[in-house]
Amino acid sequence: MSTFPDGKGPICSVCKRRRLKDRGSKQCGLCRVDPEWFVTNGIAIDNEELSEERTPEQDVKLKFAQEAATRYRKLYESSIKKDAEEERLYVLFKTTIDSLPKIPRVLNKAPSIRTSKGKTKETPLLALGDLHIGQIINKAATNGINEYNFDIFQDRLEHLENRMLDILFSHQRSEYPELVIAGIGDNVSGTIHEELQKHGAQHIIDQVYIGATIVSVFINRLSAHFPKVRFIGMSGNHGRVKVGKPESMNYWKNYDRLFCSIMAQRLCDNKRVEMILPEAVFTVIDVAKHKILISHGQELPPSPMGIPAYSMNRAAGGYQEVLRMAGTHFDYWLFGHIHRPMELDTTIANGCFPGYDEFAVGRLFKPIRPMQKLIGFHEQHGKAWEYPIRLDGAPKAKRYRFEHDMGTSEVLDMANEIESK
Repeated sequence: MSTFPDGKGPICSVCKRRRLKDRGSKQCGLCRVDPEWFVTNGIAIDNEELSEERTPEQDVKLKFAQEAATRYRKLYESSIKKDAEEERLYVLFKTTIDSLPKIPRVLNKAPSIRTSKGKTKETPLLALGDLHIGQIINKAATNGINEYNFDIFQDRLEHLENRMLDILFSHQRSEYPELVIAGIGDNVSGTIHEELQKHGAQHIIDQVYIGATIVSVFINRLSAHFPKVRFIGMSGNHGRVKVGKPESMNYWKNYDRLFCSIMAQRLCDNKRVEMILPEAVFTVIDVAKHKILISHGQELPPSPMGIPAYSMNRAAGGYQEVLRMAGTHFDYWLFGHIHRPMELDTTIANGCFPGYDEFAVGRLFKPIRPMQKLIGFHEQHGKAWEYPIRLDGAPKAKRYRFEHDMGTSEVLDMANEIESK
């Protein structure tokens, strides 16, 4: 095809701007590629700007328009290609799904309700320790955080009884062959510190006798709901008879031991209650075919920086070595003493009845809430569940209304009255 001499060809019939180069053609090369190239990217080139003699500025605009046209053409082609790929995937999925066999209608029906063949047998264990009967915590001295005295002890014990029965027979609803109560010790506030004797309002004899009577009523009432109740009575450090360093020998010579002995005497006619009073610092009992080590916890070695985790781990290893010499072991270790509920592997620390006191405030210890632990053990699975029963905010007791300085006959009369209801 012949061409026109430079600058001599006719004007393009589309853009009305460029001259034709090829004879017989009706539009310029740019218009054949993109008929609207001259308005691409918002750039409009006036007819006057593309005269026969173009300026350098016009060439720059023209070059920019050509590059923009090429860029948008590539984007358009890429979009077309992507849409085509998505369309092919859609067709592929639809064809595959249509070729699958139909799901039988029976598989879409809801399964029938399966009734339980029987209740699971679990053994509940109540960690009952650090009662500190006789201790007084002044509400003002703790900035209103906590308060404790003999009346509040009874409020919290009755609340513990009510919550236990609600949990076991309204929440868990298992079959309970027995109830195990681990008496961890420190039942009384004691006389080991001078300030306890100075600021306590209850004599140690009243702490022991009246307190033991109340706890025995508590156990006697619980025995009405279980075929058997086992109570293990350990001794704590607050029950020591002498002030100062505890004796290594005759560990059982302790007010806690006397406390548990009075309980055993009051419960001796209840054939469903078994009282176990070890003389050693620790004991091992079987609960749902698992061995539970029980101690008070004062035997823990000193703890670096006040963090008991290291001491717990070290003491657990020491106990395992001691028991290995006797040809046995423990699966779980339960103790108290530190007043802070926590766990480390199979080592379980119980809470306490008093809660945050003046000593903890003076040392800026982290606040703790009064609580006791209720733990369920399964023969195959070991520790199956745990309920930390909080005692703060306990309502006023309706049954336990003993006075801190009642006489012996008055205490027995009230105990018999409560047990007869």
